[in-house]
Amino acid sequence: MLLPEVYNDFVKNKSTGKPYFSFTLNIQSHGPYDTASYDGGVEYLTGDYSEGCRNAMNNYMDLIMDSDVELMKLVDKLRSDPDPVVLILFSDHLPWMGDANAYYQELGLDIDPGTEAGFRTHYTTRYLIWANEAAKTVLGSDFSGEGPTVSPCYLMNLAFQQMGWQGSAYLQAMDAFSSTFPVVTTNGCYVVDGVFSDAVPQEREARFQDFLSLQYYWRNQFLFGE
Repeated sequence: MLLPEVYNDFVKNKSTGKPYFSFTLNIQSHGPYDTASYDGGVEYLTGDYSEGCRNAMNNYMDLIMDSDVELMKLVDKLRSDPDPVVLILFSDHLPWMGDANAYYQELGLDIDPGTEAGFRTHYTTRYLIWANEAAKTVLGSDFSGEGPTVSPCYLMNLAFQQMGWQGSAYLQAMDAFSSTFPVVTTNGCYVVDGVFSDAVPQEREARFQDFLSLQYYWRNQFLFGE
């Protein structure tokens, strides 16, 4: 199992006296999903839907439930740990639901990325920044409240804000961009100055190029540079 191994690594790292960082990607609930049958114990989707739709959704939800159970086991262990722990959780996209996502249409969900409502349904996922009691005490923050709608590239900024840390020059620059471009995508949809748009407004184009240049510089000079 993935998450028990993450916890074991976390515990083993304690002997080094160094901070522990793990970026963990769980694909247990990734599709495609069986549309011919469902053998789980709980029927999450019932009603007048096609057999393929019911089976796909129930298989997906069964995998999600299993992942959530394992996640809560990890959280319960970290909750009582004497060392401060901050955990960031987020999902990256909607699950596959039939060819051309036909089951979403059957469920009555608008996921057309060409409209603001469809775009938000298609691409928006929840995120969570959680801290155990030891971290709350050390950092002087209760880690409560509703966070803003942002792209995943800003999640570390939000975590640092909760921790009261300024961060590197890169994070400080990203803080400045987050208020102007809170949502950036690669498919021609943006939120600029709080307004949904299918293009960056001309008066913000130079600023957006600065944002892209910062990403390029960070990726090539720090992450993969010689």
